[in-house]
Amino acid sequence: MEVMPVAWWLLIASWSLTRLALPGVLDLLSRGNALRPNYAGLPIPTAAGLALVVGSTLALAPVGLFISPGPLYYELLLAIWAMGLLGLLDDLAGSRDTRGLKGHLGSIWQGRLTTGGLKALMGGSLALILIVARGWAGPAALLDVLLVALATNTLNLMDLRPGRALKVFLVLALPLVWYGRGVLPGVYLLALVGAVIGYAPWDLRAMAMMGDTGSNALGMTLGLTASWLLPLEVKALLAAVLTGLHWYLERHSLSEVIEHNRLLRCLDRLGRPQVE
Repeated sequence: MEVMPVAWWLLIASWSLTRLALPGVLDLLSRGNALRPNYAGLPIPTAAGLALVVGSTLALAPVGLFISPGPLYYELLLAIWAMGLLGLLDDLAGSRDTRGLKGHLGSIWQGRLTTGGLKALMGGSLALILIVARGWAGPAALLDVLLVALATNTLNLMDLRPGRALKVFLVLALPLVWYGRGVLPGVYLLALVGAVIGYAPWDLRAMAMMGDTGSNALGMTLGLTASWLLPLEVKALLAAVLTGLHWYLERHSLSEVIEHNRLLRCLDRLGRPQVE
């Protein structure tokens, strides 16, 4: 099978399957009292990113029946589910007393494990295992592990307002899809792009909170795809930019930075009802 039919299938199927899965997922979360106050203090279902995990997986599942999918196919499926489940644990059982990667790692150093710390340890280990399983080693492999870890946490940092993390994902994912057009690593990312487009209206209207369940799965798939597609120099530059972003956001409020920049504020509020 050619790549283009696979691309269209992943985009359309993941969009439709996510939309079909979302009402059931939200009902499941509501019945389980998985409600959290959003930025405005209103209780809404958290961990709704589970619909992204379900929709993208169901779209990817039949691909292996028609083509030889290659190792990234299995990497992405494992990453989507592993990081989705770790994020689900954090969404449902995590405490908000400790925030930020620095805070969670500091808690581990002091002998107190948090769900965020567990997620960081397991996510970092998963990234290392997946990169090493490719047969890659040395400094280039370490750069890939760093890139995957940074991309995963970047989406987590962005998920503070309705639609923000989804927009950042699309801004990063669509150039990767274009760059990898015609090859499977770029095509597979369309399963997440379609799922995000299908889920976005609920998130933008603050009817659901994606949570770490969705943001971590999206972030790791971005990092893994970038590590496959991009040349070494571009990966090093991207890792440096994301490292600088993490350093900055450990010291400053992202929402305050956005509010003081007209362009960023307009982009951040795009598609969101103006209830702030």
